Amino acid sequence: DGRLGPVSIAAIDALIAKRGKRDAETALLRLCDGQQIARYLDLTRAREKDEAFLFGWIANRTGGT
Repeated sequence: DGRLGPVSIAAIDALIAKRGKRDAETALLRLCDGQQIARYLDLTRAREKDEAFLFGWIANRTGGT
């Protein structure tokens, strides 16, 4: 549903319990990066002019830095 509610929080807590806080955070950040990159690719497929921005979007808006 796109919302962060009790079920999502419980899933995150379960992931932390199973994998540890650091690994869970790393996995979640990488998942978010992957989703964001997929969105940028969709944008460039829909509008060719946006391809000029693709490298910058990925380099500057993903990677957890």
